[in-house]
Formats: sequence, structure tokens, C-alpha cells
Amino acid sequence: MSGKELFPEYPRRIRAATKQPGRYYTRLPGYAIHNRPPGEPAPGAEFLLEDGAIAVYRSQTVPDELHSASLGPIYGLEPHGPPAVPTGRVFIRFAEQVRVASRVQELLEAGYVVDQFLPYAAHAAWLLPSSAAIADALTRIPALEAIPDVENVEPQMLQPPSRRC
Repeated sequence: MSGKELFPEYPRRIRAATKQPGRYYTRLPGYAIHNRPPGEPAPGAEFLLEDGAIAVYRSQTVPDELHSASLGPIYGLEPHGPPAVPTGRVFIRFAEQVRVASRVQELLEAGYVVDQFLPYAAHAAWLLPSSAAIADALTRIPALEAIPDVENVEPQMLQPPSRRC
């Protein structure tokens, strides 16, 4: 993969949340390996997420033996946020009086399925792209934002734990 752009199907920049229009994630050099067996060594990884199911590397060169792995990009919150890995899940929140269950067809038309209804907030849910592709989850966010009564849309981004002093 040297010489070619890694992950051209992914957006270079995505809004962090509809409610925060000035905050963006920008694609960073490197890649993440998804769906790794728990406990498997990850030599050279900058960090692991989800009990080792995701390994993050800051290299722009993907070793040949990894080309068949489930690879994806990493992002950072502008201007200098830590690396973050998109999961493909997207959080949506409608106006409080609008139940997600009443908008399932519109979500399908936008390219998403409901992954998790929230029993404590009928107007919010976690979505997945109907294609199951993380790239689609990110590129189709504007279609979600265009649905009437949507108040907020946020891609789920995993980050390493931060140390507090």
C-alpha cells in the first residue's frame, strides 16, 4: 500500500457532533486493526482498545501480512486531539417529543439501522450503517442530519484512556 492513500473511501474530515458545528475529527497518519482476537500480541501498536480487539498503529505502511485484516483509519479531534478510532456506530438524538421508533423508515432511507434503542431516552438511539461498513457510517452522516427533528448526530470514536493529574 505504499505510495497510495490509505482509506480513500473514508472522509478526511468529519464533524464531531451536530451540536458542536465547529469541532471536527481529521484523519491522521496510521491505521487501526479491528476484530482482533482478545489477548493476541500486537507488536508495535501504539495502543489497544476494547480489550485488545482494536490495535492502533501510527505507520503509513501496512505490512503485507495485514492486507487481509479488517483495517480502518484513525482520526484526531482538531487541533491536536489524541488518536480516535471510529467504530461504525452513530448516536442520533431527535427532538424530545419524537420517538426513534417512529422514524425507523427514514433512518433506513438514510442508510442506517437501529442498533440499540435507549429505554431511558425514546428520542435517542445508536445506529449502524445498513451496509455494515464503517466508511458508510461516516460518509452518510449528512443524510441523518437532514432528517426533520434531528437535534444531534455523533459518530462513536474510541480513544485511549487519558491520564488525570
